[in-house]
Amino acid sequence: MPNVGKIAQIIGPVVDVSFADEAHLPKIFDALEIIKD
Repeated sequence: MPNVGKIAQIIGPVVDVSFADEAHLPKIFDALEIIKD
């Protein structure tokens, strides 16, 4: 099951994403997939 997070803020090219379960954060070079509702 993939980690699901929420975008906290976007400043220029930097995207800050928060995850509910901090014990299972994605690896630093894992891809981030954005799904727009």
